[in-house]
Amino acid sequence: MKEICLEQRPRERLKEKGVETLSDVELLAVILQNGSIGENVIDMSHRLISISGFVKTGSFLETILFLIMLVIIIVKLISLFLILL
Repeated sequence: MKEICLEQRPRERLKEKGVETLSDVELLAVILQNGSIGENVIDMSHRLISISGFVKTGSFLETILFLIMLVIIIVKLISLFLILL
């Protein structure tokens, strides 16, 4: 995220301009808060959104992995909500 100027970062735009100014990818990035080694949170969010359609046609294992990611997203959303209180 360091390569994105401060005022263009999703979390800062959320605080300054509100949720309606964020794309789905950016909103998911705010919820997740950080990426992983080798993948920033924006790229991870884009990847997760692009593969989310597999639940209808995917294997059982893919569905389980998707549900695990969903639980992680919900937990991070709750923690973000608690921080904003």
